[in-house]
Amino acid sequence: MSSILIRGCRLTVLNLAILHFSIHHDRIKDSDRYREKVFANLWQECNNSADGILEVILRENRLVVMTQRDATIAATLVQWLGTNIGQEFLYQVEMAKIKAKKDMSLEQVFLDVWAEQSLAPPCRNEYSLLMVLLTSSDKLQDVFHPDYDPISEEDINIAKMLIAWLGSEKGQLFLNKAKQQIAKYNAK
Repeated sequence: MSSILIRGCRLTVLNLAILHFSIHHDRIKDSDRYREKVFANLWQECNNSADGILEVILRENRLVVMTQRDATIAATLVQWLGTNIGQEFLYQVEMAKIKAKKDMSLEQVFLDVWAEQSLAPPCRNEYSLLMVLLTSSDKLQDVFHPDYDPISEEDINIAKMLIAWLGSEKGQLFLNKAKQQIAKYNAK
């Protein structure tokens, strides 16, 4: 549920028509991608109400209505956490937590590791990393073409908000729940 202020009147907008599916949602049908499936399904569960996680994250960071694009970017990023590269990202966060200064927030640790991942090949910056994540594999060759730029500053802000949220108490609960579900799957 979002609130917006128009001419002094606060309006409440329900985003029940928003779908929290990754651009790569079809990949979770593959049994080898069980970690992606865990993250994708958990994200959908946590966003099935009018006060879903993404809605709260956005409300805490800005006063605009969530769009389908926002939801797709967030869902894609969350599903990515279940990939080998996403798992490496989470591992790098764990290593960075050990090395971090005592006064550094976990949210900042997540953002710092995200920034480092954004610069790793084949990516050159946050735009490139999001382009890779948000592009279907059949169009991936277009991502590095100089004229290809489907990613906006707003898209990057959505990603950063989500990455920072992962370092929050609620984000850590979400990650722990996903880890528990993955461990159950691995125990089978």
